[in-house]
This record gives sequence, C-alpha cells and structure tokens, in this order.
Amino acid sequence: MLTTRVFNDGNGQAVRIPEEFRFEQDEVFISKIGSAVVIFQREDRYAVLMESLADFTGDYLKEGRPTQALQGKRALSD
Repeated sequence: MLTTRVFNDGNGQAVRIPEEFRFEQDEVFISKIGSAVVIFQREDRYAVLMESLADFTGDYLKEGRPTQALQGKRALSD
C-alpha cells in the first residue's frame, strides 16, 4: 500500500495519484463506502463488478447467510 498527498484545490480536495495508478480518461466515478473512497474508470463502471464476481467460489454461501446458519443452529438446540 502506498501513501500519497491530499491537498485543497478551490472548494474541494485533490489527491495526488501515483503514476502506476494513473487513469487514461478525464473523468472517473467516485463513491464513498464507509470510510473508504473508491475511484474507478467511467467507461468501465460495470467491469469492476464483473471482475469481482470471478473471486467468488462455487460454494459461496452454500450454508446460507451467516445469520441464517446461526438461526438454524439455534432452532436445532431448542
């Protein structure tokens, strides 16, 4: 993980993006998720989602969502 500078630019803030993270476009999408700020290329807005789907294995949530699994275990012990 790299560290970079944040500075004021008019009424907003700017972040210096190191060369290895440089964008080819003039505009990007930006979103805040909790305390994380996510920036991705505008024309590839769904590519990020599609690429992340490949990270899930076939057994993802096979046992159900964690809350469902806990509820099932409680029901068996009652």
